[in-house]
Amino acid sequence: MIRKFLLVAAAVFSPAAIASDDEHIGVGKGADKSHAVIAAYKELRKRCAASAGDKRVKCFSELKGLNAEYQSAKRLIAEQGPAGVSADNANLHVVSNVY
Repeated sequence: MIRKFLLVAAAVFSPAAIASDDEHIGVGKGADKSHAVIAAYKELRKRCAASAGDKRVKCFSELKGLNAEYQSAKRLIAEQGPAGVSADNANLHVVSNVY
């Protein structure tokens, strides 16, 4: 079951698929896919941590195979920054004067 999940996740959420979707449907959709990749990776990581013995070893081995997609998704989200914040204002720190 984990193997089937990993195969589907790897095919759907590959960096190439994310990049090509960004070109056709807009960056917001790519970010949504990236968030889905990250969520799926974290869920699988939790299941791997809960498993034992040979299943645990096999699960973490498969999880390692998805690490590139996970890192790519994280990088894409980091490059886009928070929603609604332009790159020029990304590091802007606002201080209010409260007396």
